[in-house]
Amino acid sequence: MDKDKLIKSYSEGIFKVDDFFIISVQPFTKIYDNYTKPEVCGLVIPIKGKAVFTLKGVAHELEPGVVLHAGPSMELDKKVVGDGIWEFALLHYYVSGPKEVKEYLENLHGRLYLSPACYNDLMTLVKQLHQVRRSPGALNEFRSKVLLYSIMEQLLSHGMDKKKNTDEDTVKELVDYINNQYDRNITVLELSEMAGMEVKRFSYLFRKLMGECPKKYITGFKINRAKELLIHDTISISEISTMVGIEDSLYFSRLFKKYTDYSPSSFRETFGKNPW
Repeated sequence: MDKDKLIKSYSEGIFKVDDFFIISVQPFTKIYDNYTKPEVCGLVIPIKGKAVFTLKGVAHELEPGVVLHAGPSMELDKKVVGDGIWEFALLHYYVSGPKEVKEYLENLHGRLYLSPACYNDLMTLVKQLHQVRRSPGALNEFRSKVLLYSIMEQLLSHGMDKKKNTDEDTVKELVDYINNQYDRNITVLELSEMAGMEVKRFSYLFRKLMGECPKKYITGFKINRAKELLIHDTISISEISTMVGIEDSLYFSRLFKKYTDYSPSSFRETFGKNPW
């Protein structure tokens, strides 16, 4: 896809959500001689698994991190790849505005690639849209439109026309993601899905690059951040537990002692007076 032309088209066009679904398909499913929905454009946003969508004779491999655009009434074959569930969000939208914009988007089919962290931001918007579309009303129609434009902005700002990341680059990006999102309950499964890998392969690559498994790295980063807060802040231990993404403060205290040999309170008492 010509990203510059896509940006120009989205900036000049007017758009409205037609419908939105989250769809799960069983492994090994194949559908041939199908067509995309008439009169609307569509975005296929993978959530889990892999599939190949063939549009007008061109095969597009899809997995988390790859978004497919399609125009109306296009010839379509679909095939789930591998033995896992294929789950994706399907967003149909109307195009109006200049004739050349409408014609361009309605004839456009191609993929954009996003980094794991950017794709996670996109999935947040997808979940919000899914929630909004469950309730009718004028206000939620407006919210749908706002979220549609936000999804487009995310794709245009961060989407790449070619996949540039090596596996090592992907792991490094997810390390940055962990470091910036330590206040959340991040799971290894979540990270592997963002990377578009099986958990076993992701864990192997993570350990190879970082020298420890992802779960241990996540916990270690949370504990190190908690140390800083204990030394330099006077907030309560339960608040610190929440700030590093561990809701159960008793579990946090046990985990902290396991990693440091100190309880949080004794660590603060010992090192708060002498942070060096």
